Amino acid sequence: MIKIIFILSCIVLFFNISYGFYQSQSSIKHLLSNRKHCNNKNLSSIYRIIDDISIKSTPATIENPSNQLSLKHKLGIYGQSGLLAYGFMNFSYYSVAMIIAWYNTRAIIQKNLIALSLRDRVASTSLQVVKLLVLVWAGSQVTKAFRISLSLVLAPYADKVITWSQNKMKISSRSLAFSILASSLLASTFIIYATIILYTVFVI
Repeated sequence: MIKIIFILSCIVLFFNISYGFYQSQSSIKHLLSNRKHCNNKNLSSIYRIIDDISIKSTPATIENPSNQLSLKHKLGIYGQSGLLAYGFMNFSYYSVAMIIAWYNTRAIIQKNLIALSLRDRVASTSLQVVKLLVLVWAGSQVTKAFRISLSLVLAPYADKVITWSQNKMKISSRSLAFSILASSLLASTFIIYATIILYTVFVI
C-alpha cells in the first residue's frame, strides 16, 4: 500500500513537470511549422533569430519576443534555459505550496496517527500527502501564467547556470548538464515530500 501511494505521488509530480517541459518545447515546433504562412514582421524577426541560433545557444540574445506570442511560445523560444527556469518555478511552487498546506493540516493529521502502528502511520500520512498534492495541483492551474511569466525573467539566468554547471562538471554536452539540473530539481521535490511524511510520522 505504501509503495503504491509513493509511486502515485511520483507519477503525478513527474507528469506535471514533464508536461510543462513538453508544452514549452512544442511551442518552438509550432512556430517553425507555421513560418511559411507568416506575414507578420515581428514574427519573421523571431524566425530569423531561431535560424541564427540553436536551442543550445545562449538565449539572452532574445531580449524582446513579440507581444503577439503567447507566454508558452515566448518561453519556448528560450529552449533549454526556458525549460529549466520553468522547472525551477514548478519546484518552488510545489515545494512551498505543499509545506504551507501541510503546516495548516498537520495537527489534524497527527492526531489521527496516535493510535496507529508505525506502518499504518506511514500509509495514512502518505495518503494525506497525496490528497494535499491534488489540492496543490489545482492551485497550480491558477498560478500557471504567473509562473511562466517569472520563468521568462529567469531564463537568461538559467542559461548561465547551465553553462556554469557544464564547465564545473567538465562535460561536453550541454543537454546532459540540463538533464542533470532538471533531475536534481525533481529529486529535491521528492526529498521534501519524503521529509514531510517522515516528520509527520515520527514527530507527534
